[in-house]
Amino acid sequence: MQGFIVTDYIGTDVKKEYEKDIIEWIKSEKIIYKETIIDGIENVAKGFVDMLSGKNIGKYVVKLADY
Repeated sequence: MQGFIVTDYIGTDVKKEYEKDIIEWIKSEKIIYKETIIDGIENVAKGFVDMLSGKNIGKYVVKLADY
């Protein structure tokens, strides 16, 4: 089984329209996404184990620094 990303297979004009629309939908909360954020590279191993055991929600993001 292999996953794919739709935007890899669409033309530039469609991709620009998609990006404009999706940004608007996220800002207006028509689309809501969830993610699990862990702080620091030192917590990556625990985060990886948690991800494999299904403890995360949505994408797993490692926060390396505040900026």
